[in-house]
Amino acid sequence: MPDAEFRCERCGRLAPREMLACPDRPASGCPYALTRDRVAAPGCVGLFMLLFGVFFAGGAVFGLAASLRAGAAGSSIPALAGVTIFIGILALFGLGVALLGVYLLLGRRTTLYNAQTGATWQRYRVAGIPVAERHILRLEALAFDRLTPGFDRLTPGFEPSDFPDVPASHACLRPAFPTAKGFRGAYWDEAAFEVFQAAPVSLWARQIVAPRRAIGHSYVLGRPLQGKPGRDLLFVPGPAAGWLPIAGELERRIATAVEGWPGNPAAVTSPPGPTVYELVRAIYEKDRGTPSSWLLQLVERDATQAGLWRRAPTDEAARAGLLAKLARLMPRYEPEPGRVGELQATQRQVRAALDRLAREQPALMAGLKREFLRGMGSRTESSG
Repeated sequence: MPDAEFRCERCGRLAPREMLACPDRPASGCPYALTRDRVAAPGCVGLFMLLFGVFFAGGAVFGLAASLRAGAAGSSIPALAGVTIFIGILALFGLGVALLGVYLLLGRRTTLYNAQTGATWQRYRVAGIPVAERHILRLEALAFDRLTPGFDRLTPGFEPSDFPDVPASHACLRPAFPTAKGFRGAYWDEAAFEVFQAAPVSLWARQIVAPRRAIGHSYVLGRPLQGKPGRDLLFVPGPAAGWLPIAGELERRIATAVEGWPGNPAAVTSPPGPTVYELVRAIYEKDRGTPSSWLLQLVERDATQAGLWRRAPTDEAARAGLLAKLARLMPRYEPEPGRVGELQATQRQVRAALDRLAREQPALMAGLKREFLRGMGSRTESSG
């Protein structure tokens, strides 16, 4: 396994053997909590994947043998080569599914976690054989101390009344038009991301949540794994968590997910705090339709109840026909005329902060969007 050392900051013991056998842990003298668990909850999914993969791969091998016999009987070589390659790909797919089933059935995870520093050591085993490790050596604050005027209340003694009443998620909504363009998945994913990324930025500016970059290493089968930008970004509670009022339902859900992360079953995968991927999964309600449209509808309803947006009246010419039916299924919303100035002012602040983040942390912001879409995609699969 990897050569990189992971040591206890207090006593200098080395992971895994020395730290796992630490004599101070039973007396609560060790800062590292030890947990051992399965990588997946007991169930039939792993067994189903194993059996499906075995039968699929077996069928592909049988087909390959049949094609080879046909080749021996005089079939054309180019056709035989194409069929052989295709069947080989199917066999590899079946083998991959079977191996994933074995991982879900027999995978075990061992975790050492220091709640004070966020340092984490994790090892994954299958049937007792180490297959992967993850080391989080420390959590690093992003070098982005102050945002923009109106979002820069990061000094001691700030008051809740200093902050605008308009939630950032409400300010970054797009008017939802029931058109052919609007019903394309990419359009809704983009609109949902614009709303989602605004909420953590406003919570960060208010010190309710704090983004952190996990500095460490990952290994698969003993080989270093190059991390993708964005996957090392996670969120922890900020100094104002729990006492500063939060405007906006999406903002409240994000703050609640971050503050309550230690009690979330998914925390075993990222003990210090949720990644963007896990945060998306935590706030989404299962069986609520496609995640992107659900997220937009959540914010639209919240903004309407707050008196910042309203349901747009249907044009007289479109009251009948397909457009009217689509409008009933997915109504159009628009800003309240008397609140447009407030919404635009907050939107300018959020945009300025996001633009600066994109300039100073381009890889991170690109990774944030990729992880958001990955989290949405995982919920789409689970709700489909």
